[in-house]
Amino acid sequence: MKKVLLHMFLTLVTVVVFGWMPITAADAQRAATPTSSSGNRVQDGLNDIKEVFPETVVDKGATPQSLAKTIIDYALYLAAIISVLFIIIGGYYYITARGDEAQAKKGRTTLVNALIGLAIVVLSFVIVQVAYRFLIDER
Repeated sequence: MKKVLLHMFLTLVTVVVFGWMPITAADAQRAATPTSSSGNRVQDGLNDIKEVFPETVVDKGATPQSLAKTIIDYALYLAAIISVLFIIIGGYYYITARGDEAQAKKGRTTLVNALIGLAIVVLSFVIVQVAYRFLIDER
């Protein structure tokens, strides 16, 4: 059971980490084609990175409020992923109870608590979005 949960967790982490790093065919082609070499390997590497990750990726007009909102959003996304993971675990316990009332109760409890947690995460996300738009909107 522990191996299955560890495998599911590692798969989830891998999907989350590599899912946020989109690589297009154009990016791969640019990285594979050599650019003009100035003889300085460090500068050439920086120029290659600049082509793949343009300056517009970094928001130079970012405010502390938008940074805080971004951090809160990512924390809420992580909490939602964890809630869904616990829903899966609770369902697994409930399905595999095979008449064992203690394990079925444990599964139901885990499922209910995970659903309550997911509802709290969704409401928190809505509250953060509304509060941010209310406080930052300068109309």
